[in-house]
Amino acid sequence: AVASLNGRYITAEDMGTSVKDMSLILKQTEHVSGRDPMIGGGGDPSPHTALGVFDGIRACLERLHNSGDYRGRHIAIQGVGHVGKHLTELLTQAGATLTVADVNEANVQTAVREYGAKAVGVHEILTVDCDIFAPCAVGGTINPQTVDILRCRAVAGAANNQIAGEKTEERLVNRGIMYAPDFAIN
Repeated sequence: AVASLNGRYITAEDMGTSVKDMSLILKQTEHVSGRDPMIGGGGDPSPHTALGVFDGIRACLERLHNSGDYRGRHIAIQGVGHVGKHLTELLTQAGATLTVADVNEANVQTAVREYGAKAVGVHEILTVDCDIFAPCAVGGTINPQTVDILRCRAVAGAANNQIAGEKTEERLVNRGIMYAPDFAIN
């Protein structure tokens, strides 16, 4: 399918895929990025994605608090896999307090052990009282069923297509919750 588009689409890593997968796809089409650096690729893009989200969160903090300082700020991260783990490291180094959730318990335990994050359940993360909610897992997390339970001042994360459903953005705005679009910061 990717090859049939003749370069109009270039596939890359996303949730559940790796550099190894991209190298396998390369056997079928040249229109793939995120390949192993040993074969001329750029490797895992997740550290760069995490840095974009980190800077996007800083911009939100500047807007909300007139300071991009992470110290004393609480970030709730939904998904601490590839991007979320790198984001957790950056935020910890910057002095943020973190609460994390992930369907993969090993990812959660790594965040707790290595970065001092507090762990909560995957549904509970939406209700954590925090400065920033960072969805870094699946899309559609902010939807008509969840928008009213958020307890954050802003949403800024790496997940693609974080908002789903009609009028969800309007409901965020009406609640005074800032949204940093995923396509702008990730």
